[in-house]
Amino acid sequence: MAPVSCLEIIDWKEEKCEGVNVTKPEVLSCFTRDWNGNIPIKALIEPLDDFENWRNMNDAIVKEYNFTTDRNTLSYIMNTPFEIMEDKRKWTILAKYDGDTINLKQENNTILSETLNKHYDQLKRYLFIGNPQKLNSKTTSLFYQSIYDIIQINIGDNRVLYSAECPAVDTNEGQMNFEKFIKSERIFCDIIDINEFRLDRIQYNPFWWSKAKLSNARLGFIGVCNSVEDRLQNIIKFNTDIFVDTTKYENLWSPIAAWTFLDMFLSFVKQEFKYIKAKYRNKCLLKFTSYDNNKEAISCEPLIEKTLLDGSVCYEPLL
Repeated sequence: MAPVSCLEIIDWKEEKCEGVNVTKPEVLSCFTRDWNGNIPIKALIEPLDDFENWRNMNDAIVKEYNFTTDRNTLSYIMNTPFEIMEDKRKWTILAKYDGDTINLKQENNTILSETLNKHYDQLKRYLFIGNPQKLNSKTTSLFYQSIYDIIQINIGDNRVLYSAECPAVDTNEGQMNFEKFIKSERIFCDIIDINEFRLDRIQYNPFWWSKAKLSNARLGFIGVCNSVEDRLQNIIKFNTDIFVDTTKYENLWSPIAAWTFLDMFLSFVKQEFKYIKAKYRNKCLLKFTSYDNNKEAISCEPLIEKTLLDGSVCYEPLL
């Protein structure tokens, strides 16, 4: 049986979090999955399948970071301590060395159900082909096909490079060059079922806060849908500055605790890899599970790569 280590999930209501130094997220580059649609900066963004392809093509950049991952994975980790996120805090994340950098990936990366995903596409299509001026005082440049940002951030001693969907930017420019696009204000979108939506709770939704914060998004658009209907019920626009004032919601969640716990988890991952002999590290996979067996902790199970007779690869416990 492989040895299992644990990271205790902080009781943020009882323990005072001193905080951690976090730099402002900075967009380095972009990629897109598809060129269907009218994208003004089409010639300046390389079409790729996914973030993995971008990493492979930019190895010299990637090796300068401790971690690569995606925005949603970071959001899930940093919101783990909060009870309000009961449906999102249980997760399994796989960590693997890719050269000198650790790549983090959710084992089951399904963020939305099939129905909600359909409504999410409707939201983006509406904003793309509709009249954004009705929702925003500026001209909002929204893309039918999503562009993905490559963003860097420092969290404590951890340098992180991650991808984040960029469904929209807020700009006065009808046409943009790459430099202007990179510097444009990001907009984040999400979808929620009308039965779960409460307008007074937008201000303390940790998942929306973290998605907006990790994208430097100034505006948010939330599509409210009904799972039994094929159309959106409403679109809520808000300024993400509402997340700043959390004083009266301090019993529900804490931005300081979120950043502190994310830093603790990343440091825990690095520590667990150090326990593995250097010659095995690039063949090892660390499996992290939150609230494993309902314990207030994150478990870490080390696995080792094994090549089967048919040439396929599997992972078995590292003894």
